[in-house]
Amino acid sequence: MAVALVGVVTLAGGGTGTVSQILTGQGSVKSAWLSMTESGVTLSGPCDYLSSTGRFEVTGTYQGAEYVHGGLSWVSAAIFWQERQRSFAGGGLSVPRPVKPWIANPPASSQGGAIGDVLFGLPVQATPVELTDALQRQVTSTSSMGFDHVAGAEAHEYRLVLALDGLADVVAKAAGSIEVLGKRHPVFTWVDSHNRLVKLSTSIGFNNPARSLTVSLTYSRFNQNAAINLPSAGSVETFRQYQEQLSRAWGCPTSGGPCKSVRRTTTGTG
Repeated sequence: MAVALVGVVTLAGGGTGTVSQILTGQGSVKSAWLSMTESGVTLSGPCDYLSSTGRFEVTGTYQGAEYVHGGLSWVSAAIFWQERQRSFAGGGLSVPRPVKPWIANPPASSQGGAIGDVLFGLPVQATPVELTDALQRQVTSTSSMGFDHVAGAEAHEYRLVLALDGLADVVAKAAGSIEVLGKRHPVFTWVDSHNRLVKLSTSIGFNNPARSLTVSLTYSRFNQNAAINLPSAGSVETFRQYQEQLSRAWGCPTSGGPCKSVRRTTTGTG
């Protein structure tokens, strides 16, 4: 293993360069298939980087689908309801199903921050160039780990050490506002023969090991058809509308104050 100078990495063909010089092929990627696993949840589907839009099937802790566009997300009612049921289970509250099949979430709030949120301060469907720039800004040291295979193709593996100082707040919020351990953190990346990122993997430890955050991303099917149509307006209710539905189900007065007895039936469709 050849350890390079700070901010510089040993390239596959010899010599040294920066992260941006390693990933020179990122600018050619207009669309890709992304598979992301985080804390027991897997999100996979196409990303259209020209429109900053992605559509993902979600499995694991949650089951359903999610669309993202820029900083906004549309989460399937199934995922949204599952997450709310878990949130209120301890209080014995009956949680009504959303009326419509999709919930429009505010930025960076999908699934309670579990997935489809941010990675290194970026939305998960960030363009390859944006991701490269973020890595370049945060890398403090790099090293070449030799060659490996990703999805059957040879890829050059690199170990990047990032400065998490500026990301501590972002990462802590995503993990439930718990303190991040350490200011430097390794990220492993795999780069194909076209100098495109094909895999990224990292684990971030917290003061509670049970809440540690492990993220793995794999990119494939570059520049294939990724036309994505967002849910129609008629099939979507907003997060605010669902909150109002929740208040009505629990008998909460619009003027504030304690809610009345909780209803034990669910309404609407999932």
